Amino acid sequence: MRNTLFLVFTFLLLSKATHARVLEDTLTHSYVEAGAMASTSGYSPLWFQSLQYGAVPYQGATGIVKGYYGKNYFVPTKAYQKAKKYDWKYGVEAVAFGGKENDIRIIQAFVAGRSKHWELWMGRKKELIGLGDSTLSSGFWTFSGNAMPPVKIHFGTLDYLDIFKGWLGVQMQYSDGFQDNFGPVIGALLHQKSLYGRIGKRSSKFNFFGGLNHNVSWAGVRKSTQEQFPSNLATYFYVVTAIKDRSIVEIDPNTTGDDSGNQYGNHLGSVDLALQFQDKKLGRFMFYKQTPFETGRLSSLSTVNDGITGLSWKLPKRLPINHLVFEYIYTANQGNYLSGISEFLGLKDSQMSQIESYYNNTHGPWAYFGKGLGNPLIPIDRESAFIKNEGFSFSKNATKAYYIGLGGAITDELSYLFRGSVSRYATPRNHLSPRLTDEEMESQTAWALQVNGAFKKSYTWTAQIGYNQGYRLQNALGLMVSLRKDLF
Repeated sequence: MRNTLFLVFTFLLLSKATHARVLEDTLTHSYVEAGAMASTSGYSPLWFQSLQYGAVPYQGATGIVKGYYGKNYFVPTKAYQKAKKYDWKYGVEAVAFGGKENDIRIIQAFVAGRSKHWELWMGRKKELIGLGDSTLSSGFWTFSGNAMPPVKIHFGTLDYLDIFKGWLGVQMQYSDGFQDNFGPVIGALLHQKSLYGRIGKRSSKFNFFGGLNHNVSWAGVRKSTQEQFPSNLATYFYVVTAIKDRSIVEIDPNTTGDDSGNQYGNHLGSVDLALQFQDKKLGRFMFYKQTPFETGRLSSLSTVNDGITGLSWKLPKRLPINHLVFEYIYTANQGNYLSGISEFLGLKDSQMSQIESYYNNTHGPWAYFGKGLGNPLIPIDRESAFIKNEGFSFSKNATKAYYIGLGGAITDELSYLFRGSVSRYATPRNHLSPRLTDEEMESQTAWALQVNGAFKKSYTWTAQIGYNQGYRLQNALGLMVSLRKDLF
C-alpha cells in the first residue's frame, strides 16, 4: 500500500510540474503513468505481462510508474509545409515497479536520423519483426515486443520503399547489437536482418506480402566452462551469410567443433507470407503465415506446418467490434514427422536426426533479460508453474494453441481490448517417436479484458482483469488499473 501511494504521489507531482509546457512543441511528446496491480497468486496473468516490452513483471507488482520523453520526425500537416530532407528523433522510456519484483528498467533510449525513406538509429527502441497484425496478434515469431528491446545499431527503410510506380514495395533492415548476460553465455552479440516485399500499390484492393528475417546470437563466453566463442571478422562473415562451407574464409583456429561443423551461434528466423484485401467500407482483411526455421530443414518443407497462421479483420470506423484476430500456433512437428506438403512432393528431410527445439540452442535461449523475445504462447521455463530452477530455456515448446483478439469502441470515450488463448504444451519428439496427441500435452487457458477511457483531453485510464488456469503457467486471477497523463 505504501508503494502504491508513493507512485500515485509521484505521478501527480510530475503532472503538475510539467503542465505549463503542454503544446510548446508538437514534435516533442511526453507522458507519465501510474498504476497498481494485484493477483490471487502474486503472479501476473499471461496477457497482462505479454507484449509489453518487459514493462510488466512476471511476478505481480503492487505499483508501477512509467514515463516517456521524446521527439518525433516532422510530418507535414499543412499544404504549405514540406517534408524535411534530413531529420532526427530521440526517445527515452523508463518503468519502475515495486512488489515481489523491485526494479527500474529502461524500455527505450535511442537516437535516430532519417534521410527520405532511410533510417539509422542506435540504442534500445521498440520494434516488431514479421508479417501479421501488428496491434492485436498473439505475438510475431521472432520479435514480438514481449521482452525489453536489445541495444543495437539499426539501418533500414522506414516503410516499404515503392518502386515500379508503386506496384512493388521493398522493406529491409540490418542491425547488430548486444545480448544480455542472463543465459549460459555472457558477452554475446546479436545480428539481425530482414527483407520483405509487397506486390500491389498501397491503394490496391489486394496486396501480397512475402519475406524473411534472420537472427543470430553469437560470440561471448560460456559461463560454465569459460569457453570463448569466436568473434572475429571471419566468424562474422559466416554469421551473416549462414554459409556452412568453411573453405571460403579462413576460420578462427579456436573454433569449437560444433561451430566449425554447423553454424556459428544460434540462428533462427521465419519465412512470412501474407495476403491482404482492403476496402473503404469493408475494412482490411489479412491472412498470414509465419513459418519458423532454425536448423536448415525448411528447404525440405518437412516442418512447414509449424508456425503461426492468422486471420485479421479491421474496420475503419469506431464500432462495438472493429478489430478481430484469429491465430493458430502449432509447433508440435519440429522434425517429428514430414508435413503433408513435404510428403506430397516426395521431399526428404536432410535434418531428420535433429529436433528444431524452437527458441533453444547451446548458445542460449531466444530471450532477453529472462523473457522470451518471440511469441509469448511459448513461455520460457522461468514463468512455468512447476519448473523451480533458473529456467532459462523453452523445454515444452511443442505447442498447439488457439488465440483470439478482439477490439472495439463502447462509446466515444470508451474502448476495450480482449485477448484469449487455449493452449497445449509438451516436450518435442524426434522422428523415432509417435506423434503427440492432445491427451499427452499440458492444457492452459489464459485471457484478459482491458477497458480504456479518456477524459479532460490529456488523461487516459485503463482497467484490466486477467486469468490463468492450467498446468504450464502459474494460476492467477489479476486486476490492474492505471492512470496516464499526456504532458505534451
